[in-house]
Amino acid sequence: IHTKKQKHIVRNTLNEVEARLPQNQFVRVHRSYIVRLEAIKALDAQNIHLESTTIPISRKIHSWLLDNLNLLSS
Repeated sequence: IHTKKQKHIVRNTLNEVEARLPQNQFVRVHRSYIVRLEAIKALDAQNIHLESTTIPISRKIHSWLLDNLNLLSS
């Protein structure tokens, strides 16, 4: 798990971690990534851009995420 200040090693699966996180604050954007919605700085067709990191986004979640980010910014 990567946070702004440090990295943590956990022995849980990503599914287990996802189940423990608040659904209104975090979203699984790829089979290997869960992102805090507030951390997203930009979004393009294939990637999510965070402050200093770019991660891939699945095609399945792309349109859902666009709709929800629009709701958050209104």
